[in-house]
Order: sequence, then C-alpha cells, then structure tokens
Amino acid sequence: MIEQSSDHDDNEEDVNKLLALNESANNVINKFQLLKGGNVSEASKIKTGSASQELNLIDFDDAPEDVSASKEQGYTDLLSDLSNLTFSENNNATTASSSGGSGFPTISNTPSIYQPTPSAAQGKQTSSSNFDLLADLTPFTSITIKYKLIIVRPIWITVPSDYTKQVTGQGEGYIRMIPINQTSNLKIEIGVKSSSANSLKGKILFSNLQTSTISNLKFLIAVPKSCKLELRPQTSDKIFGFNNHGIQQDFNIENPLSKQLKIKWKVEYHINGSANEETGVSVLE
Repeated sequence: MIEQSSDHDDNEEDVNKLLALNESANNVINKFQLLKGGNVSEASKIKTGSASQELNLIDFDDAPEDVSASKEQGYTDLLSDLSNLTFSENNNATTASSSGGSGFPTISNTPSIYQPTPSAAQGKQTSSSNFDLLADLTPFTSITIKYKLIIVRPIWITVPSDYTKQVTGQGEGYIRMIPINQTSNLKIEIGVKSSSANSLKGKILFSNLQTSTISNLKFLIAVPKSCKLELRPQTSDKIFGFNNHGIQQDFNIENPLSKQLKIKWKVEYHINGSANEETGVSVLE
C-alpha cells in the first residue's frame, strides 16, 4: 500500500509537470502568433519560461546545478530571436492539441520562418560591378541632330489677262520678219505668214523695250489706192515692261498690180505719264 501510494504521488506529480509544460508551450505559440501579426505590445504581456525553471525533462538525480543565469540568458535570447524573426506568409493554420493523453502539444502546418542575413557588402560589390559594366560602355557617345524646318510661303502674283495673251502670242511661225521702226521705248515689226506678188499676210508686232508699261497704244496704217487693206483689231492697247510682241494685230494686203508695196503708219502711246507719237513710211519687201 505504501508503494502504491508513493507511485500514485509520483504519477500525479508527473501529470502536473506535463500540464505546466503544456501551458508554457501554449504561451510560446500564442506569443509567436502575436509577434507574427506585429502585435508586440500584447506579445510582451505573455510570460514564458516558468515551466522550464521548475521542470527538468531529463533528471539523472545528479547534484542540482546553478542554471538560473543560463535559463535567464536563454529566455532573453529566445525573446530576442522572436523579435528579430521574419515570417513568410503561409495559408495553413497552426493548431496545438494533446496527443493521445500524453500531455505533449502537437504543432502542425507551422508557417515557414526565415531570418534574413545582412548582405550589405555583397550589395555594394554588385553595385560596383554594375558601375564597372557601365564604365565599359562609356565610349559610346550620344549624338543629337537638330533639324531646322523652314516654311516657304508661296507668293501669289496677279497677272493681268492681257499679259497672258501677250506671252502666248509669241513663238508663232513666220516665214520672215520685216522691221518697221524702233525707238528707245517701242519696237514695231511685221511677221510675214504668207507672201506672193499679189498679196501679203501677217501680223504687226509691238514690243516694249522699257521697264515701264506702255498704255493707250493706237496704230494707224495706210496703203496705196491700188491695194486693199484688211486690218484686224489689236490684241490689246497695253504692253508690260520688256514684253516682246506684247501687242499683235493681224492684217492682209492685196496688191493686184504687183507693184512695190509701201505703207504709211502712225503710232500713239503713253509711257511714264507722257504721250508719244511716231510716224513713218516702210517698204514691205
């Protein structure tokens, strides 16, 4: 009976120790969860390590050793390690339960824990390597080419319709040219298109030899009584500066007696605000 009572007391003492250990483990797990969530203030309120101070899991009945300093140091290191831990995210839940009635907690699906190691020197070395690599590329030079855009606006010039007619009238085919008169301002010619002993057909051509415009030009012509003159109207009464054959006038003279053909002519015009008049007699050969 004494032995049974002693065994009963020992079993009860072991159960109490296991319960205390279980409580301590639960406190550590709770503190771990709070630290993981970043709640440091609540985690500091949870006291751990009391079971380790009262309980030795392995007892060889040796002389008790002074482990208070080491326990305190271990406790401090544990808190230090817990505060410096970095937790990786894990979706699995953490559970603690009694296994089979032994009283030992079982932790399953715990999140992975890692503690980063400083790598400042390595980062510096990598950065230096990057700069060295960039230094090898420095011979390339960026060249910027600037283009200057020049917009040329078109210049519109109003050309009188008479001038267009004067230009298009040039270059017509004549079999010969007969000069009539030429001064510093005006040149008069006859462009012969067809000629025979009995007739002469062509154009009277007027050219401006000055920069100023000749205006109000009027040409008069007379032939012998034995001849017949057919004279068409002038293409214009104005000749712009340096315009060759700017005014044209078609004519046709019939000479039935086949005599030498003479004409008497007179021209009137204005230039630089002054009136001018020129007359003469010309032989059309």
